[in-house]
Amino acid sequence: MLGPFQENCYRVTHVPSGRSVVVDPGFGPETALAAIARGAEAILLTHGHMDHVAGLPAARKASLAPVWAGCGEGAVLADPLLNGSGRWPELFPQPLQLPPPDRELADGDEVPVGGGRARALLTPGHEPFHVAYGLLSPGGEVVAVLAGDTLFQGSIGRTDLPGGDLATLVRSIHEKLFALPDEVLVLPGHGPHTTIGRERRENPFVGRRGSFPPPE
Repeated sequence: MLGPFQENCYRVTHVPSGRSVVVDPGFGPETALAAIARGAEAILLTHGHMDHVAGLPAARKASLAPVWAGCGEGAVLADPLLNGSGRWPELFPQPLQLPPPDRELADGDEVPVGGGRARALLTPGHEPFHVAYGLLSPGGEVVAVLAGDTLFQGSIGRTDLPGGDLATLVRSIHEKLFALPDEVLVLPGHGPHTTIGRERRENPFVGRRGSFPPPE
């Protein structure tokens, strides 16, 4: 976990090859971010909010890796009001105005993760261009999902930031994440890991007895 927002930055390593990618380099010490990113082959962003991208310059400098994000995310990275850094002058005396990603991903695009693969899952609602990344087995089945700020253990992403929408978020969870098998591991943008099955059963917002049923 990084910085005051306790954001989860991940380094995902393909064990057979030892090759890695970094996911969501957030707000934290430059030395720590450089250590996490050094040698990575790509930097994947779930979305462009400050707590997930503040460390992007340090990670790019350390790795020289390309940045991949959802289609449209370049506008959020470049705009301090959209990425949120303009609202926190005590943390960002120079608000974030970051370059666009090197590649924009559409729903279903597959990306290399070291020697493995991940599938981009468009999951708007917390933010309009949010993507989750389903890590694939050699046979092409999703075995884990990097969920960003869509689904947490016992909670869901907030929707009161620019571009957020509760109905869209609930739809994304039910149609994209809850379509995955129960045993799929969920690696969220904040907090502890969980599984699709646990959240489908127990999540008080979108689970079977949740407050926000799937839109009709």
